[in-house]
Amino acid sequence: MSALAAKLFAVLFRPGSLLVLGLVLGLALSLSRWRRLGRTLIGVSTAGLLLLTLLPIGGWLLLPLENRFPPPQRLPEAVSGVIVLGGSTSPGLTLKRGQPVLNNNSERLLTFAALARRYPQSRLVFTGGGKSLRPDQLREADVARQVLTSLGLDASVVEFERESSSTFENALNLAKSLNPQAGDVWLLITSARHMPRAVGSFRQAGFEVMPYPVDYRTAGGYGFSFRLRLRSNLGTMAFALHEWIGLLTYRLQKRTSSLFPGP
Repeated sequence: MSALAAKLFAVLFRPGSLLVLGLVLGLALSLSRWRRLGRTLIGVSTAGLLLLTLLPIGGWLLLPLENRFPPPQRLPEAVSGVIVLGGSTSPGLTLKRGQPVLNNNSERLLTFAALARRYPQSRLVFTGGGKSLRPDQLREADVARQVLTSLGLDASVVEFERESSSTFENALNLAKSLNPQAGDVWLLITSARHMPRAVGSFRQAGFEVMPYPVDYRTAGGYGFSFRLRLRSNLGTMAFALHEWIGLLTYRLQKRTSSLFPGP
């Protein structure tokens, strides 16, 4: 699946989109000769909305992903390098607004800047750019450079890999350019929910990394409190389904060696 097709799939098959589509389609069918099918669709969609309003289903799906790789209890005194995956900036909005725009994954860059100061002698690598339909389009690496500079980091010491448009391409391209050796210690920063797929991709590329998960969306346990939570549930469920579907797709494409990579 191409990066563009994957992004289109992710937009169309978000839980909120599917539930709204089910309601609209059900209403249309209920006014036709397929009245029974239409009512069934309306009932299923309404039940889905009710469950997502009352139960933290999104968090329950996200929790195993975020808990899979715990953060390092103790950081080594020295590392070979620090890698941060892209996905934390919005190049389109940055271009339109004339200033760097971050998204919900901004902790990736903030943590990268902090670790860059801790390990100034290590190689510092940002990977992610994405293939654009327009060659003059601003890329994510360009925005990341602006953000890191604004955080007081000398961006000239950072290596920017601009061509990758997927996690697997991140791993393959860096395995070739960095040529990691046995005994090297490379810290890998990405969102906790994304870490299983990221580590699996790097392992498949022959690149062993030390996970440094950030950007948590759950508290770490299967808690429950009775409150209305539709908006937050739709968001967390979209994050979770994106990663679970990504893990399945990567396994089928042999981009990872296991369905749910772990420590």
